[in-house]
Amino acid sequence: MQYVNTLENITRSSLPVYYQNLWTTALEHGNKYTKHWPVMNPFHAVLLCIVYLIIVFGGMAIMKNRKKFELTWFSLLHNGFLVVLSSYMCYETIHQALANNYTLFGNGVDETERGIPMARVLWLFYISKPIEFIDTFIMMLKKNNHQISFLHVYHHVATFLIWWGVTYYAPGGDTYFSAAQNTFVHVLMYGYYFLATLKVSAPWKYYLTQLQMLQFALNFVQGFYVTYYDTPYPKLWAEVLMAYMVTLLILFGNFYIKGTRKAREEAKKKKLM
Repeated sequence: MQYVNTLENITRSSLPVYYQNLWTTALEHGNKYTKHWPVMNPFHAVLLCIVYLIIVFGGMAIMKNRKKFELTWFSLLHNGFLVVLSSYMCYETIHQALANNYTLFGNGVDETERGIPMARVLWLFYISKPIEFIDTFIMMLKKNNHQISFLHVYHHVATFLIWWGVTYYAPGGDTYFSAAQNTFVHVLMYGYYFLATLKVSAPWKYYLTQLQMLQFALNFVQGFYVTYYDTPYPKLWAEVLMAYMVTLLILFGNFYIKGTRKAREEAKKKKLM
């Protein structure tokens, strides 16, 4: 940690005074609780993403001429853990929303002590994102490089950085909606990965991408509502949410169309055989 702090000090001191002051001012306006919690230093968040990218692309180069790993038990442990964690976060997010009498949309961030439990579960959701980086490491070690697409890497990095901002500045209110949806989808997604590792077919396999896209569309609707109606939730993060959802809808839509087209072509080949 001492080396990381030294690197951060060097980075900040090398910036022009304007950007140093901007950095300091931006950090002062964070939530009074979460900004002091672990891994909330923005430099640490960015550094984690850089390390992730180095490991992934450096690892792919190293693995190019090496034998792939099987990682069956590790994959089961990783996916099983994320099923349990996602289930807990989904339940606790909804539980806290009900306990605080949230409506579907239009909820502000509670910066009193009453808002700490919601902030805590949203911080845990943010922390779960680097754990999900392990998905890519498993693909890299198993030499499933076709799965490490731009969409995959972009989704991991962008989600983590956006959730840093949300957790740092607005850990509550309408943020619950995105977290509740995402954790529910992840219960199904990591459940599918867990069963696939055991060579068992999950009945919801073919609906996962559609469910993810529905999630993005609903998040966009919420972002639109918060942006264009008088609600207490910060409009900046609603605008960020909308912009990010547009990119995901485009990228996942393209992935879905290509996957559907490929499945149809393979089905035609089987009929001709």
